[in-house]
Amino acid sequence: MADSTSTPSKRAKKTEDTSPLDVLRDNAGMMIAVLVALVAFAALVVYQSGQNQVANDEAWWALAEQQRAHPQGTEGFDELLKKHGDSPAGTQIRLTYASRLYETGVRADVEKAKQLFIEAKASSKDSELLQRALTEQIESIQKELEAQPSALLDVAPPPEPEEEGPEFPGGMSFPPVPGK
Repeated sequence: MADSTSTPSKRAKKTEDTSPLDVLRDNAGMMIAVLVALVAFAALVVYQSGQNQVANDEAWWALAEQQRAHPQGTEGFDELLKKHGDSPAGTQIRLTYASRLYETGVRADVEKAKQLFIEAKASSKDSELLQRALTEQIESIQKELEAQPSALLDVAPPPEPEEEGPEFPGGMSFPPVPGK
């Protein structure tokens, strides 16, 4: 058996005689693997960012379509909120839906509107102005609910539609003739 303290080991000789270029050659496989992993990670980040932007655009587009299809009323907002509630447009969807529910004046709808305002407040912590406005709105709704325990709250009735005369092609109509 050889005494390891008297003669330098092969490994010690090897490290003394190696140049930086030799180290690069010896570890080329590892460096290529690390480089490939970094490129793959960067590609994944770019892809994910693009997917998030597409989802965000779809949510805003769906909200615009919903508002165009139903300028008043709450039809379709439940589905819209379920599908796009987690997107950046989710806060605006909640605010629009809550406003429309509140306008109905029905107690159950007003309570649901209050809950949606609370959710919108929780999802918009970065906007101090929106936080203050929603806090005031939630407090106002709470006072209104406590003051009127009935199923219908005192809300101004919607304006009566004005009577119009006959409609002609092209959407043109004339005022009604008095006495007829």
